Amino acid sequence: MSCPEYTNCYCFNAYCKASIFNALTFSGIKTPVAKLLAEETLCPVCGEPYVSKYVLELKIFVHETLHTTIAETTV
Repeated sequence: MSCPEYTNCYCFNAYCKASIFNALTFSGIKTPVAKLLAEETLCPVCGEPYVSKYVLELKIFVHETLHTTIAETTV
């Protein structure tokens, strides 16, 4: 998994006017990945956390890695 320097983030709160669900008025931000991993970035309109594809993929990767069963080895 290669790490981009920047990633696009969006609000996914369906009730927020800046949400990606509001196609005419949505807004997003381009943020350094290092900042996203170090601190939570919030939507200035509703206060919900921004979501980025890269961070979601990273969370899924970590989850799958931690929940993978390791086959028992026989001696």
